[in-house]
Amino acid sequence: AATGQACDPSVNVPVFAADMSVAITGLPATAAPGASLTGSLVCTNVSTTTAATNATCTATAGTPAGATVTVGACVASSGTAASLPVGATLTCPLTVVMPGTAGGTDTTPTSVGINGATSATNDNVATNNTTSATVNLIDAVNDSTTTPFATAATLNVLSNDQTNGTTAATTTNVVLTQTVAPTTGSTFDPATGVFSVPATAAPGVYTVTYQICTNPAVTPAACDTATATITVGAAADMSVAITGLPATAAPG
Repeated sequence: AATGQACDPSVNVPVFAADMSVAITGLPATAAPGASLTGSLVCTNVSTTTAATNATCTATAGTPAGATVTVGACVASSGTAASLPVGATLTCPLTVVMPGTAGGTDTTPTSVGINGATSATNDNVATNNTTSATVNLIDAVNDSTTTPFATAATLNVLSNDQTNGTTAATTTNVVLTQTVAPTTGSTFDPATGVFSVPATAAPGVYTVTYQICTNPAVTPAACDTATATITVGAAADMSVAITGLPATAAPG
């Protein structure tokens, strides 16, 4: 009769598993308040041996908070999400709407986070199942100051603007342009950002509207607009009166 053989515990039996990884692509480094951005969420089965079972590919708003994140229908490069072959990808359209409103309002967040995640029921490697991306905001904020009549005033429109998140806007890191001409009697210099009225300016409100865009530029363009205002106070108005004298008087 044949003699049975005992199992050798020193023999390693290979265990094959899927290995899903995730990446976020196509989003710019900086965007304007309220901008709608499009990118891609790509989930790949990087295993060299095993198809991924019930693969998923998702994205959510991350930290810093503030973005609205939407993922469209994912398309497999081969196979399906139910059984994603070795080396195949799930590519999903990704839409990110930035917080705030363009046009001079101060947007509180300076950047937003987007989180991506993937999984499969037979994926036992968790280290590459998540990723994140950050998009900074460019933000032009309205400026205003008041000056008494016959007193010159200046302000730099970039003084409270930002680009690339918390970085102060300068004539080096943004492209500054005039979008609405300054009120007659005032001047604006896009090369320096200085808006001014002379001491001879008549009482009233003087404005200029401008735009800042990231430098270097990104795609899609990241720009925001704002309005600077200088109010010149009313002029003094002296009057004179003689009182207390009679209508008629005697000589001497």
